[in-house]
Amino acid sequence: MRKNLWALVSLMLLASMLLAACGGGAEEKAFRVGLVTDVGRINDRSFNQSAWEGVEAAGEALGAEI
Repeated sequence: MRKNLWALVSLMLLASMLLAACGGGAEEKAFRVGLVTDVGRINDRSFNQSAWEGVEAAGEALGAEI
């Protein structure tokens, strides 16, 4: 009885792994990036500008929509 139960559980586990591996791949969507600044603008030659340049570089490198 125990061997049958063990075999059934093993078979169900194997079947679930095989069915999960057969799933179709979803289309990758481009992700969007936003930046929130304080009272300074993105050209303040300080933290906001540094953050904006980082966002632009990441957008180009990763294909993000800004």
